[in-house]
Amino acid sequence: MEAALDAAAAAGVETAVFHADSRVLAEEWDDELVRECTDAAMCLDTGHARATGHDGAWQAEFLRKHGDRVSHVHLNHTRRSDDDEHLPVGLGRVDFGALADAIAETGWTGTCTHELFGFDLRYAAESKRAFDALLADGR
Repeated sequence: MEAALDAAAAAGVETAVFHADSRVLAEEWDDELVRECTDAAMCLDTGHARATGHDGAWQAEFLRKHGDRVSHVHLNHTRRSDDDEHLPVGLGRVDFGALADAIAETGWTGTCTHELFGFDLRYAAESKRAFDALLADGR
């Protein structure tokens, strides 16, 4: 991973995202200890969160509470509660309005990627248009 990050930096990449894995149970997680141990930022992945039981309202509250540690958001929809389907915004069951509200309320200034699998660029453009509309409407 370190070699890949070095190569990306040499190519001018400013942000890199990797999916970490943890076996820590939520009730055993110590937010303050994590804050003391690293200055790394995180990526909130809307599809992964939904697939692990965290709906849009939970994601919005997470961003409100920990937005200072979230530097990037992967925006993608999923229809099922146990799968990360990487669908465009508007085609699934994540409440992106709640997330847009949290971004507006907190003034969050990170970056977002529409993380879609196997769709042509028209779907990505529509996904961006749909999320931008939520941000502009305050919902």
